[in-house]
Amino acid sequence: MTRRCFLHVGSPKTGTSYLQSVLWQSQTALAAQGITLPLRRPDHFFLTLQLRGRFNPQVDPPRAAGVLERLDAALARSEGDVLITHELLSVVPQRKIDAFLARLADFEVHVIVTARSLDRQLPSEWQQFVKTRHTGSYATFLDWVRSNPDHRFWRGQDFAAIAGRWGASLPPSRVHVVTVPPSGAGPDELLRRFCSVLDADAAELDADVERDNASIGYEQAELLRRINETLGKRLRANRAAYAKTVKFWFAEQVLATQTGQRLVLPDSHRAWCDEISRDQVDRIGSAGYDVVGDLADLLPAWSQRPTPALAADDGLLLAASLEAMADMLVQRNADLALIRKLRQDLRRTRKITRSAGTVGARARAALRRLRR
Repeated sequence: MTRRCFLHVGSPKTGTSYLQSVLWQSQTALAAQGITLPLRRPDHFFLTLQLRGRFNPQVDPPRAAGVLERLDAALARSEGDVLITHELLSVVPQRKIDAFLARLADFEVHVIVTARSLDRQLPSEWQQFVKTRHTGSYATFLDWVRSNPDHRFWRGQDFAAIAGRWGASLPPSRVHVVTVPPSGAGPDELLRRFCSVLDADAAELDADVERDNASIGYEQAELLRRINETLGKRLRANRAAYAKTVKFWFAEQVLATQTGQRLVLPDSHRAWCDEISRDQVDRIGSAGYDVVGDLADLLPAWSQRPTPALAADDGLLLAASLEAMADMLVQRNADLALIRKLRQDLRRTRKITRSAGTVGARARAALRRLRR
């Protein structure tokens, strides 16, 4: 039988981080069901760098350079079906898609697009833009998106266009649009829908994962946006430096613990959002793709009450700043205590090693403790 290669190509902010965490944590269970995740999780991001032409040897690790060749070798060694998943595959241009699919000629390729309603995507994507050091305000972002059909937002959020690019050479039945369930659905419903495409049993997977990419309140996002302005060119020399320090730590561990105004789409954008959403649903439906879930999930479900105006005045920003700095000082104290302990362990290990003359059992045990 022809082996299948599932390409989960996004879109961003459609539960992809959660799905990927479950999938990578459940590699053994997936392998038992005949599905392999090739290489390592960071390699799937490195793949997007190569396909988007974004690899930069000055800011990216050397391992990212040869990811295509390593993937070819891993696919040749693998057995059964394979799954490649990263949301930034959604923005790969057509010529790069065609070249990549040619490398998968031995597989029956299936494309999976996860999609969520636009009224939920717009606020989430502005947050995501800010977490990747953008400095445009929420109002400016919405104006840009509305007035510019070529805005980078649409490259990752026009679900019909993404399915069309990746599925251009495939039968519509092998393009799967998995809709994100509406608010209030069961916590595992998205995973169940996704796994049904793979012919995998979601109940066999380990879904006990931390929710990555946590949302933050409006004033917290505005605070981060202003910090990005203040940072300027600092932390640009290494792509991972900003992500580790600002996005994954400051935004998702410090700011995400605060209570802030929930970021929603202003009422003035509702009619436009309805029109764009209906157009996307019509294009997906007429293409004949395999829809997993309900296309109605992609239509906005507005509250009957007017949306309160979002405000991030200086008082709210000051309160968020002070709370964040207090948390950071507590964390800094914990970090210094850990550094002192590691230095003590290192001095103790050196002393044991010198007194032993050779690295004996006590020294090896101490070294193991130090490595841990």
